[in-house]
Formats: sequence, C-alpha cells, structure tokens
Amino acid sequence: MQDLAAVVAAADQVPFVYGHSSGGALVLEAAARGVEMRRLAVYEPPYTGEHHPGPEFGEHLDQLVAAGRRDQAAERWLAMTGTPPPVIAAIKTGPGWAHRQALAHTLSQDLRLANEGRLPIERLTLIDVPVLAMAGAASAPWAASTAATLAAGLPHATEQIVGGQQHIPADHVVAATLERFFW
Repeated sequence: MQDLAAVVAAADQVPFVYGHSSGGALVLEAAARGVEMRRLAVYEPPYTGEHHPGPEFGEHLDQLVAAGRRDQAAERWLAMTGTPPPVIAAIKTGPGWAHRQALAHTLSQDLRLANEGRLPIERLTLIDVPVLAMAGAASAPWAASTAATLAAGLPHATEQIVGGQQHIPADHVVAATLERFFW
C-alpha cells in the first residue's frame, strides 16, 4: 500500500486505478486509507463472503509451503476460491502451474490482505471516489456477491457482471470496460 501511495504522490495528476483479485483488495484498502484516486475499478477482489476460510486456512497454507508442498498449497487455494476440480486439473497441466507454485508462499498474505475473505464494508465506506466493482459471469458465486455488496455499500459504486468471463478475464474485455469507466 505504501508503494501505491508513493507512486500516486509522485504522479503529476490524480490517477485512475485498477486492481484485479488481491490487487483489488489492496487498492480498495488504499482508497479507504486516503490514497488519492480519480476513479477506482476492481475485478473480483477475493472476499468470499460466508464461505471465508478464516485464519486457520492461511496457517495451513504456510505449513504446506514450509513442508515443500507448494503444489498442494496452490491447489487448495484454487479449491477454496471455488475453482471446480476439472478446471484445477487443467490449470495443473498448463504452462502457468510452475508460476503458481513459485508464488505459493504469498497465498496466506493474500488471504490476510483480503481480511480472511470477509468483506470489510464498514471500513471501505470511507472511499469517496467512483468505484466500478466487476465480476465475471462465469466466475464462482462469491465474485458476483462481492461486486453487489460493494455496489450497494459504497457511496459512489456501481456493479458490472462481465459476460463470459472468469476470474482471469480476457485483456481486451477488461480494457474496453475500463476505458468506458475511466473516460
């Protein structure tokens, strides 16, 4: 958050800000703490609602990583977010799996950043800029629920369900949506 605040402070103008997944949680928290933004768009910040895993899950992930079982930590993280088993199996055979395993040590940090999955709507109501809360139509149900809760709870927020998209949306789809929202 301090890095984002430093970049914003060094900019010649107040920026438009976009955050995806845990980056969405990060920029929401930054905006709530007063980091200046012109507009803020988030795509599926990982607040999983009533299905939040709690701090024990983060500790479990840390234990798996410490035991050298990064693959299991990454797989359990995906399952916790609602990724269906066939999709997890496909991800594990893809070129990005090694990268996911390499980042497994950050998963518990992401969980803590996202308030163990519970949406801190009371704190986020301090955000006083236009917010676009997005979720993919093909994502797990928690994503649309989070977007709806943000839109209903923040003073200047709107919700958009992005047709045909999952947690990793197509770049051109998100770019077009951001262009409409930011300008």
